[in-house]
Amino acid sequence: MSKNLGIVLGGGGITGIAWETGIISGLFSQGIDLKDADKILGTSAGSFVGAALASGFNMNDYMEKFKNPAAFNEFAKVRPEVANLWIQAFRLGGKDRQAVGRLFGQIIEDYPALTRMEERLSIVKNRLVTTEWASNLEISAINADTGKIHFFDDHSGMSLIEGVAASGAVPGVWPHVQFLDNDWIDGGMVSSTNAYHMQGVDVVLVFAPLPQKNGAIPSPAEEVDQLCQQAIAELIIPDERSRSEIGTNIYDASNCAKIAQAGYEQGKELAVKIQRLLES
Repeated sequence: MSKNLGIVLGGGGITGIAWETGIISGLFSQGIDLKDADKILGTSAGSFVGAALASGFNMNDYMEKFKNPAAFNEFAKVRPEVANLWIQAFRLGGKDRQAVGRLFGQIIEDYPALTRMEERLSIVKNRLVTTEWASNLEISAINADTGKIHFFDDHSGMSLIEGVAASGAVPGVWPHVQFLDNDWIDGGMVSSTNAYHMQGVDVVLVFAPLPQKNGAIPSPAEEVDQLCQQAIAELIIPDERSRSEIGTNIYDASNCAKIAQAGYEQGKELAVKIQRLLES
């Protein structure tokens, strides 16, 4: 019986989109095409890249977008008071993912986004290469009221534009999405990858622009270690050059072209290793 393949594309702001696009393009240049994976899971930034990959769009062409600064003209900063609430959410929620998610959901009441929803949806639409769900694509978002993570797909009834906007709705930065009488926020606020959702998949590649641990919630590395108990799983994080290009503000698009190129070179270097994993 052939093994099934899962691709996890984690959150990491606009710089995460650039890096993930670059690294997947680099792998593609070496003959590794991941679009036909059995499951592609996108979280926040990864939802943009996942939608492009799952649609069959040429990722080299997607990478070309980063050479045009106007296409990804974005800059935002997390307000200090909001950042403090993020820290508090992890501290008070502990190991309970849903409790942490619920605390993040409370932030949108006191610190609404500074960007209007119409503007955000327009940005999301312009950044996507398709508005159609692929059958192998799932996108994560958190119910702001309950804190529970949900994975939307082509059967959920939510448009792809809304799904991607919800998955990247960082509390206090970008506006939340209303769907089915619920408010939805960034799926990466509790786990930057949600790689644990790949339980039952034989081979899993996890791309994590933000590999660091937050609070007591398992880090991407810990999630991958758990997957390795029953699958072949590999965590791919930015190398030294990519980290240098990404810098300290993941919401600053000014260096995205260089970030994408660094990811591209990293993908080329990883190609032999990834091919061996896929053939194992």
